[in-house]
Amino acid sequence: MTIEEIIQEFSREDCVLPKEAMQWSLDHWEEVLPSFISALNDPSIGPRHPNDPRFFIFHLLGEMKEQRAHKQLCRLSAVDPEEIESILGGTTTEGLGQILISTFDGDPASLMQLIEAAGADQYIRSQALDALTYVYAVGRIADFDMLSYVRRLGEELEPKLSSYVWTTWAETVARFGYEELLEVYKSRAAEGLIEEFTLLPSEFEGLFALSKQRGPLAVFEHDRIKPYGRAIETLSTWHAFSPEAQRAAKDEGNEDAGDIVDDYLDALVLPVKAENPYRNVGRNDPCPCASGKKFKKCCLPSLV
Repeated sequence: MTIEEIIQEFSREDCVLPKEAMQWSLDHWEEVLPSFISALNDPSIGPRHPNDPRFFIFHLLGEMKEQRAHKQLCRLSAVDPEEIESILGGTTTEGLGQILISTFDGDPASLMQLIEAAGADQYIRSQALDALTYVYAVGRIADFDMLSYVRRLGEELEPKLSSYVWTTWAETVARFGYEELLEVYKSRAAEGLIEEFTLLPSEFEGLFALSKQRGPLAVFEHDRIKPYGRAIETLSTWHAFSPEAQRAAKDEGNEDAGDIVDDYLDALVLPVKAENPYRNVGRNDPCPCASGKKFKKCCLPSLV
């Protein structure tokens, strides 16, 4: 395949996962890497295609643990939230942290800049903090004072209003069992910066206790924070590439068929037993709507 053919496959609109192009890229990595990195730095590549091919490039870089692209990934992730949403889609809330962990190049500066980029997407900033704390916990950063950094974030982090990055900051305090920052955590929670639907006080206490008992890595495992796996295998589980999504995309323009279905459903009245479909869903579990996101980052906010 040529790089032009790969980019074309990565840009398709039919919700079909471009497995052949992805596998070819993995098998010819050194051949495609320069073009992939060039694409990351090209702001016009998205508008030139129906869908932004950088979505798949991000995931492939994660699988290949490509440290040579880490700084570019962080820099691109810090762009305007609407722009990064058009590039990464669901990766803005799930998956980017794993990619940043896998591509980490040993220098925390790029992750720190992304964490502190007040104008960046809140979920991306939170995943950057997840990534920084994970690589620190597993010993991939030398001579770094994490306690001092988390303490500074607790005082200086923006915005000073409810944001998911504050939730992740609080989780960081719990993951490392930082007793020195408990009062700061309580103050930020009292100020309303940490929404209870994303992190209940009891959940914070549970994570804190788990860290004290078994160490930070046990908490990272509990929160499913880890390096990225295999791109094709991972994306094959996403609803966006499911047969249901493909059928929906195919039927999207068929307004007559939609009207017929809507009329039928409007006329159909059946007794339904009241039941809470979210009763047994944990905050960190996959959302029942099949979006691929964690429940607390998807449907939970609309239920509280």
